[in-house]
Amino acid sequence: ETATRTPNAQHVEVQTQQWRKDGKLTRRELTRDGVLVRSETFDYDLRGRMIAHRLAGPSLPEDAHGKTYREQHFQYDALDNIRRLETVFADASASNISTFTYNPADLTQLINVSHSRADYPAPVTLEYDALGNLKRDERGNPLHYDALGRLIGVTLPTGERRWHYGPAGNIIKTEDSTGPRWRYHTGGQLSCEMGEDTQTRWVRAGAVPVAESRLASAVREVMLLGTDAQGSVTTEAQDAIHTPVYGAYGQSQPG
Repeated sequence: ETATRTPNAQHVEVQTQQWRKDGKLTRRELTRDGVLVRSETFDYDLRGRMIAHRLAGPSLPEDAHGKTYREQHFQYDALDNIRRLETVFADASASNISTFTYNPADLTQLINVSHSRADYPAPVTLEYDALGNLKRDERGNPLHYDALGRLIGVTLPTGERRWHYGPAGNIIKTEDSTGPRWRYHTGGQLSCEMGEDTQTRWVRAGAVPVAESRLASAVREVMLLGTDAQGSVTTEAQDAIHTPVYGAYGQSQPG
C-alpha cells in the first residue's frame, strides 16, 4: 500500500506499507522528496503479538522518558500482559529493560514497574481501591473517581485538575490552574474547546482531521493536518512543517 501526501507546495511525502495475510503490519517506510525519513519493521510471535519494532532513519521516536530509540522488544505472559520491554537507544548507550509485575490475585492488574537504567525513574508500586480504581498515578499524584468509576480529578503539585462528563460519557468540561475549558462534540468526536479567552476548533473531512484553528488574545492561528491511512496525524503545517513520530503502541511526541 502506497500513499502520497503534499503537506505544502514544496514537499511530497510517500508512505509505503506492507501487510501480512492476517492483516498485521510488517513494514512501513516514509520518504520526503525522495529522501528516507523513517523505515520500520514489525515482528510477531505465533499468537500474533508484536515482539519487535525496529526503526532506521533520521526521524526516530522517543520513549516515555525522552530518549530516542531504534528498537523495542516485547515479552508477554499467557494473558497478553507485557512482562518485559527492552528498549535499544539510538545513541548506542545501554539498553533499558522495563519489568512489569501483576497482582497474583488479579493477573491483569499492574502493581509494579521497574527499570534497569540508573538514570530512569525508581521502581513504582501501584495501589488500587476496593473497586479496582488506581489510587495514585505513576508520579504519586492522588486520583479521584465518581460513583460510576470514571476518573474526575487528579491532585497535582500545581493544583487540582478535574474532568466533567456529559450524558453520552464524553468529557464536556475540564478545570485546572489555567481556568475552565468547555468541550463540544459533533458525531461523538471533539470539535471545539473553549476557555475563558481561548478557542480551539478541529475541522474534519468525514472522520479525518484536516485542520486545527486556535484563537487567543484576538489572534487566530490555523494549522493544517495531514494523516496516514489509519487517521493518525503525521504532518502539522503552520509556519513550519512538523512531523509527529509514533511508537509501536501509538505513543507520540512532536516531530
